[in-house]
Amino acid sequence: MATAVTLVSRLQHDGSIVVPNEAYQALGICPGDEITVEIQVVDGSQGITEPSQAELHRRAEMLFDDADHLVREPGIDLSDGLEAAWANGMVDKARRMGLNVDAD
Repeated sequence: MATAVTLVSRLQHDGSIVVPNEAYQALGICPGDEITVEIQVVDGSQGITEPSQAELHRRAEMLFDDADHLVREPGIDLSDGLEAAWANGMVDKARRMGLNVDAD
């Protein structure tokens, strides 16, 4: 099941937007379900513009905030030396990429 769908729709005279049945099916949503909608105006000659860096950072922050509230599953047992070495290598790689990783 998809978690996001990109579609094109026209704004109706009453201010509503029609979501095609294909989107309902792909997302597994039903009328009455709460969804988040991001609207971008299509400029006839330009098409849809790329989001700014500030917008990309805002979206990333939202994703990270959502991830911080997820219930995490217990990690693997690191008493196995091979598993522990692999896990430490992943933590080191993440830190080199600039990610703050809690290696409890």
